[in-house]
Amino acid sequence: AVREKIIRICDSFLGERFDLPYGGVQDKINEINSKINDTRNIMSTTNEELRKYLVSINRVENTDASALIIYKWFVIREKALYENLNKLKMGDSLLVGLFWCPVSQTRSILDEVQKIKENRNISGPQMWRR
Repeated sequence: AVREKIIRICDSFLGERFDLPYGGVQDKINEINSKINDTRNIMSTTNEELRKYLVSINRVENTDASALIIYKWFVIREKALYENLNKLKMGDSLLVGLFWCPVSQTRSILDEVQKIKENRNISGPQMWRR
């Protein structure tokens, strides 16, 4: 009844009609659900294999340390280093900038600065204390 009414409406507007199988929608839904389940299984298997791989590479020989945590610390340190180097200004042949350090570290930094002066035969770098 409804189908015939829709067909008459389409015919009155000179619309094109396409035949659709009656059970085709449910078959397509079942096919899509099957693909969704297959994809979920693949994702689950992939996640499990990835987790196993990460656990296997996470071990550092003869220690209880986590390799991934060590790499994370390394990346954080390198990122902080480059962020701060980017804040410096380029002089003629040196990077110029300000930094702070704990008072307890001042002596060791001054010693390193002196080593740089001697090894490189240069007059700088210089440090001032505020």
